[in-house]
Amino acid sequence: VTYCEQQGTPFGPEVLTPALLANFMGMLVFDKFEGGYDIKISGLGLDCLVSEIANTKLKEPRVSKNIPTVAEFTQGEVINFAGAATSKLCADGYNVLMEGRA
Repeated sequence: VTYCEQQGTPFGPEVLTPALLANFMGMLVFDKFEGGYDIKISGLGLDCLVSEIANTKLKEPRVSKNIPTVAEFTQGEVINFAGAATSKLCADGYNVLMEGRA
């Protein structure tokens, strides 16, 4: 949504090309920040942790109304990201149980 706003184009599934999704995924890092695991977003003018915006920016209607579309077109990226995050957690001694649906 932020990308489309910056480009002056409406958001829709046609925006979510493999190349653009790869670019977006490069803006996300799962690691330890401020003493705990979190996801850092760095790009499109954002530099923040998901925990800092989970109940504010990520709940805004401009984001929440587009979640079903994004979820539909990013399943593979989400699985790969979650797998890498799980590996980091397991390496740090955590036991991880994942749940999901297709």
